[in-house]
Amino acid sequence: MKEVFERIEELRADTERHPFFTALESLEDLGAIKSVIPVLTFWVMTFQDVLKMNRDLATESPYVEILQQHYEEDCGHDKWFLQDLRKVSGQLPRVDEVFGPEHESIRFMSYRISALCMALKSDAERIALIESLEATAQLFFPRYSAALARVGLVEDFLFFGETHLLAEESHEIGDEEMKEQLTLIELDETSRAACITLAGECFSAFDLLWNEMHEALKQPADLPV
Repeated sequence: MKEVFERIEELRADTERHPFFTALESLEDLGAIKSVIPVLTFWVMTFQDVLKMNRDLATESPYVEILQQHYEEDCGHDKWFLQDLRKVSGQLPRVDEVFGPEHESIRFMSYRISALCMALKSDAERIALIESLEATAQLFFPRYSAALARVGLVEDFLFFGETHLLAEESHEIGDEEMKEQLTLIELDETSRAACITLAGECFSAFDLLWNEMHEALKQPADLPV
């Protein structure tokens, strides 16, 4: 799977040039920084289901064990997100708001990722999916937490602050060991091509999220924190 991981890294590097990340690097507008959080609502909740589906549909070792570990590491982080969302919004959104026009793009992005998960034909593709999702998280969280730190708020948050970052850092050694194990797996040409195509589709879907968050930065929110 070495070539698959190399392609994911290339996609991650390309995504770093998205205008959202460029804007986030030096952002110090408190309202703009906070405006990003509600945008993520539907995806954060959907991600928990994607994690579980991806794990439950796996059948072969060592993939099953690795996907189980990913599930255990990220399971329940939606609770942190909801606490942060309530902090910046004063309340959680109503169901009709989450399923309204404002969240439509992120719902469709979340459906695309869920559909990819359900359609995967091999456990190697399931690893490519979760590694692609992890790569997008590694792009976003350190930069967003740094933005919160610049306005003195990073310690006030769980999902977006140091609590989540420290949890992710504690997993990195194990994740690297897993990746080393996986790079030794030789995929046939068809499987390798399928994994690389999947990674591209995953990053393409995330462009919807980055676009929406970039727009949110342009419309600073008047939120309670």
